[in-house]
Amino acid sequence: MPPSRSSAPILVSLIFGAAALYYLCTSTPYNITTYVPSSLSWYPGTMTTTTSPKGWYGRTAPHPAPEEWTPRREALSLAVLRSTKIEPEGFTLALFSDTMDGQHVAVDAMGRVVLVPGADHEAMMAHVQTAMALPETGMFRNLWQVKQPTTSQPIDRVVVPRGTAEGENAEVSVSGWVGSSEDAMPLKRPVEGIEELPSALKELIGLALEARQDFDSGSMDQAMVSRVKNCL
Repeated sequence: MPPSRSSAPILVSLIFGAAALYYLCTSTPYNITTYVPSSLSWYPGTMTTTTSPKGWYGRTAPHPAPEEWTPRREALSLAVLRSTKIEPEGFTLALFSDTMDGQHVAVDAMGRVVLVPGADHEAMMAHVQTAMALPETGMFRNLWQVKQPTTSQPIDRVVVPRGTAEGENAEVSVSGWVGSSEDAMPLKRPVEGIEELPSALKELIGLALEARQDFDSGSMDQAMVSRVKNCL
């Protein structure tokens, strides 16, 4: 007996439902983070479209002519400074994006000039953009304080140019970043209800500290570091 007119829509729905279930069971699982709208890129939790450039420093290459390369403020994307008891005005990293020759350049803590893959540069700057969109802390240099049992913790200061004139910068700082970006880092004082260092900041500082590999203050190129600092 053929299906009645009233049961036909139900039969069609069952057929399409079975086909959809078969497709979902046999196809490659979706990566949901790929489909997060770009309007949510500020979100400080784990939902993000940013690919981690962890290990970026190991993918750099020496600049072919570092002695001919000149750091320029208009090409500066990011600088990270570090203050400790031993090194109160330390330098960690500067990233440059030179539109003149299309190169992405980094100067590490030793003053070495290296070339950065474009994908790593873009991923790191995506972390910067997310970090800079976080709430202001109301503290000097927009400081986020990680709760630690001792005082005199290192302070990592992220500086992003906001204009062509010297000193026109946006800043965010972190006190007490230790260990790795996978470690829990509860804050000493919550910031607008945020009780743990946001992942964007946690990962950004960890990425920057890759540029301090093999750091030796006695062997650094102080002239290059000074030239970079003058861009700030």
